[in-house]
Amino acid sequence: MKQWVLGRFNSIIARSIAVMFGGTVLAQGVTFAVTPLLSRLFTPEDFGVLGAFVAILTILISFSSLKYELAIPQVPMRKHSLELVFLCIYILCLISFVVAIFIFFLWFFDFYYVGAYLWALPIAVFLAGSFQVATYFSIKDKNFYLLSKANIYRSSAQAFLQVISGFLSFGSGSLVLSYIISQGLGSFEILHGALKEAKPPKFSKLMVLLRKYVRFPKFSASASTLNTAATNSLPFLIIYFWTVADAGLFALTQRAMGAPMAFLGAAIASVYLSEFPEILKRNPIDAKKFYIKSFRNLLWSGLPLVTVSTLILFYFSEYIFGGEWGGVSSLVLVLAPFFLGQFVASPLSQTLNVIGRQDVQLIWDVCRLFVVVACLIACGIYEVGFAVSILIYSIWMLFFYVASIFVTLKLISRVGLEVK
Repeated sequence: MKQWVLGRFNSIIARSIAVMFGGTVLAQGVTFAVTPLLSRLFTPEDFGVLGAFVAILTILISFSSLKYELAIPQVPMRKHSLELVFLCIYILCLISFVVAIFIFFLWFFDFYYVGAYLWALPIAVFLAGSFQVATYFSIKDKNFYLLSKANIYRSSAQAFLQVISGFLSFGSGSLVLSYIISQGLGSFEILHGALKEAKPPKFSKLMVLLRKYVRFPKFSASASTLNTAATNSLPFLIIYFWTVADAGLFALTQRAMGAPMAFLGAAIASVYLSEFPEILKRNPIDAKKFYIKSFRNLLWSGLPLVTVSTLILFYFSEYIFGGEWGGVSSLVLVLAPFFLGQFVASPLSQTLNVIGRQDVQLIWDVCRLFVVVACLIACGIYEVGFAVSILIYSIWMLFFYVASIFVTLKLISRVGLEVK
C-alpha cells in the first residue's frame, strides 16, 4: 500500500513537472526564436535601457505585495487563499500608487532622465506583481496547465509586440512597453477566473490576515528585496563603471541563456513549492529526502544543459545575433557558473520560507548583497576589465548558491530532530 501511494505521488509530481516543462519550453522557444531578429532590429544600447528598466522593476516587485503571496500555497483552504489574493491585490495598488508619487517628485524636481521610461513603472509594478500573485495562486490550486498557458501568452505577446515595434523603428521604449503589456496579459486569465465569483473579504478579515502572516513582510520582503538587488543591481553598476552597450550585452546574454534557465527553474519551483509543504507536514524526514532528491535532479539536469548552451552561444553567438553582439561569447562563458548555481538553487530557495526560517534567508541575502556589490564596485574603481569583473561576480554568486543549499539542508534536519 505504501509503495502504491509513493508511486502515485511520484507520478503526480512527474506529470506536473511535465506540464510546466512543456509550457516553459514553448514560452521560451518563442522568446529565443525572435531574439536573433530583435538583435538585428535593436542596438546593444536599446537592450541596455530595457535591462536597466527590468532590473528596477524586478527589485520593486520583490516587495510589491509585501511577500504575502508566499502564504497562498501554504494555507489549507481555498477560501483563505482567495482572501490572500485579494489582500495582495490591495497591497499592489497601494505600492503602485506610492511608486507613482515617487516618480512624480523625481520628474517635478528634474532628478531623473525621462528617456529612461520610469514614468511607466507604477503600471509595470501592478501588472508584474499581479502575475506574481497569479503564479502562487495557480501553485495552490495545482493548476499547472493554466500557469503554463499564462507563461506562453506572456512570452508570445512580448515577442510579437517587440518585433512589430522593431520593424517600425520605435526604439528602446517599445522594448520596455512590450514587456509591461505582456505581464498583464499573462496574469489576467488566472486572476479573472479565480476572483470573478469570489467576494472581497471584509476589512476586519484583511487585518487578521495581515497579522497572522506578518513574518512574510517582516522577513521575506526584506530578504527578497536584498536577494533581488544582489542580482539586479548589476546593470546599473555596468552602466556606471563601464558602458550602456556592455549592459546591453549582459541583457542579451541573460535573455538568451539566463531567462530560459530561470523560467525552467521557476517551472520546477512551482511544482516543488506545491508539494514540499505537504510532505513536511506529513513527515519532516521525508521532506529532507525530497529536498536532497530535488537537488540531485536539478544538478544532473543543469550540468549538461548549461554546458551545451554555453558552448553553442560561445561558438555561434555572432551568427545567431549579428556581428555587433560578438561580446556575448565571452560573457556567456564567464557567467556559466552563475547560471548553473541559479538553475539548481533557485527552485529550492523557498524552502526556508516554508520551514519558517525567513530570518536565516534575510541574513544570507544581506551577506550576498554586500559581498557581491562590494566586489563589483572594487572592480570598477580599480578599472578591472568588464569580462573579468563579471567572472568574479559569477564565482561569488555560485559560492552563495552552494552555501544556501547546505544551510537549508541543515535547517531541514533540525526540523526533523525537533519532531522526534
